Amino acid sequence: MAMRRGAVLSALLLTALLLYLWPGLLKGLWTDTDNRMAGELRPAQRRTLTLWWLPGKMGDQRCISRLCTRLEKETPGLRVFLRRADAAELTAPDALLPDAVLFGTGDVVNPEQLFLPLTLSEDDGNLSSGKSGGETYALPLWYEENVLSVPNGWLEENGTPAVTAQPHSLLGQTAATPKPETDETPSIPWRRLLAENALWVSPGTAGPQLAFTAPSSLRKELDSAALHSAEKPVKGTARVWTRREHLAAAQKEALTAFSLRPAVSDRVRYAALCRDTAETRALLAFLRSEACREEVEAAGLLPAEQADSLPNAFAHTREELNALCADGLRRGLDPVEILLRLR
Repeated sequence: MAMRRGAVLSALLLTALLLYLWPGLLKGLWTDTDNRMAGELRPAQRRTLTLWWLPGKMGDQRCISRLCTRLEKETPGLRVFLRRADAAELTAPDALLPDAVLFGTGDVVNPEQLFLPLTLSEDDGNLSSGKSGGETYALPLWYEENVLSVPNGWLEENGTPAVTAQPHSLLGQTAATPKPETDETPSIPWRRLLAENALWVSPGTAGPQLAFTAPSSLRKELDSAALHSAEKPVKGTARVWTRREHLAAAQKEALTAFSLRPAVSDRVRYAALCRDTAETRALLAFLRSEACREEVEAAGLLPAEQADSLPNAFAHTREELNALCADGLRRGLDPVEILLRLR
């Protein structure tokens, strides 16, 4: 009986001791848990980058999405918030600007009010296209190549002379001479392009590029054909547009693409910064990396440094750029002179 009382008393004393110490034990446990959670979520590991993308006329959405995913993988702790936007949102009086912006030629005309000046190496090609007022506000990233798409049936017609485009010099850069056409390489049926409603030319630099690539004897006629081309591309006609558009159409009809010269395009993607942070600097470094270049080329786009020249990103709106090109064709200006007006 005495032993039972001793056991009960010991149990009661142990219970009282546990009740006395329990709050402290719980507090220590909760504090330790809070500290570990705080360590997992501390600001240094919750890095974010808000990136606005202005689609414009370019079809590079998938490429940009893949680039953001790859940037996150290569930058531990970084989360990229990609948002589709338009130019009006950037210039709104109450706009809350993002960290960085991806935009196209003619989307922005007042970079001084929106973006920070960039300090970039002269090794970055075509940097002058991202300048305004002597400062560089945007880094040219990639562009879409314009091509001439011709129905394969046209190439089977007889009597089409082979024409080799001449080498040219633009802004002090001499482009490579196109390869001479051989028996295995069909020639462009230039005169067939002059038939009524046979040609559609995308507004902008495509018209001057077509005129430059053409034989000089047909240049004036092609200028007129480009100016009075159909309102929209129609199956069975020749079209001057981007290689991406050609590849999409070639899935439904038999087409052959011919490159145009000089290598100039008004569909260019630029990057600009609204804030100078570790995250935006990481973005710029990534966009100039070999990893980015691989993704760009895999998407069928061309790195900006491969262009002979690029129109200035800020000098003209899209409508103004199209009007300048059309005016040059109408006046019969030299194609290279037309393109130089876009700087």
